[in-house]
Amino acid sequence: MVSKTIVNEWLKLAEKDLKIAQEDIGKKDRLEDVGFHCQQAAEKFLKSYIVAFELSFQKIHDLETLLEICIEKDSSFSELRTQCRLLTPFYIPSRYPDFEDETKLKSKNIKDALKYAEKIAYFVKSKLP
Repeated sequence: MVSKTIVNEWLKLAEKDLKIAQEDIGKKDRLEDVGFHCQQAAEKFLKSYIVAFELSFQKIHDLETLLEICIEKDSSFSELRTQCRLLTPFYIPSRYPDFEDETKLKSKNIKDALKYAEKIAYFVKSKLP
């Protein structure tokens, strides 16, 4: 297994993104940022698992692809499919000024995004040695 230091670095970065999302969730002018940080937290939690078990690491942001890599090691990760599918779109579109899909930026959807990121965080941490 890989060095715990590297895994902990991934976890530290993931926790930082999750904390930013949690702190900004009530700020209407930060919805894009909250969605982005939820996606980033989920991505980094999944990558921490991938790194921990020396799976096929890829420099990508698609959560569903990262999840499939985790599923190869542990099929119980499949229960995170919906969360990964719904969080992935928050990566790129919310970073550009011509982002048109306002439905993803409604408060309810952002609150759901935070719940999804928190579920992924809890799940992944429970699977790490």
